[in-house]
Amino acid sequence: KYGDVQILSPQGIDVMHSSSVDIDNGYKYAFAWAIDPEGNISHNGETPTFTSGIRIEGDWGVFVVRNIAANQREQRMDEIAPGILNIMQGKEPVRNTIDPSFRRIVFGLAVVLILQVVGIVSAWRKLWKRETGQRSIRSVIGMIVSLVIYLSLAFAFWYAGPISNHRSFVVLFQSAPDQLLLLGINVVLALIGAMLQAARLVGLRKSIVS
Repeated sequence: KYGDVQILSPQGIDVMHSSSVDIDNGYKYAFAWAIDPEGNISHNGETPTFTSGIRIEGDWGVFVVRNIAANQREQRMDEIAPGILNIMQGKEPVRNTIDPSFRRIVFGLAVVLILQVVGIVSAWRKLWKRETGQRSIRSVIGMIVSLVIYLSLAFAFWYAGPISNHRSFVVLFQSAPDQLLLLGINVVLALIGAMLQAARLVGLRKSIVS
């Protein structure tokens, strides 16, 4: 509505904001609008580098935009508009909740990265010393297991990273470059670790043959 010009009639707006289609947790889905159990209306939108959200409570409405993708932090985005509306109506602000999943993902990637560096340094030192003495079956099995683990890590990080975020590598690069950087470094380290273990096995085979 602008001045005396209104695009939709009041009846049309009521139809757009009405629904009998249940989503979950008491929410209903109208014409692209989500309706919560209290009848408040909201809708979010997202691109790789932009997030927006609008919420309407009675005669009040708040539109929030953010120049970053929500990614795993979408819950924070959902709390901004209700918090502003509560303040405008003299109510207690919405207390932000912290979802630990994003921090756990980053922390886990960092831990795996450190462990891979330690393993690579150890494998490189053993390869550099060119140890050609007798090898127990346990040490040979350890090399093979390490090789399989490194290849599995490379595969998991390469494919599971974007899949777990429901995004392609290009979109993940645009929306969460920090995660992609950790994923990429882990993939490279896993491949280096696999090559070192393979080199140790090849060197062991040559020493046995000679």
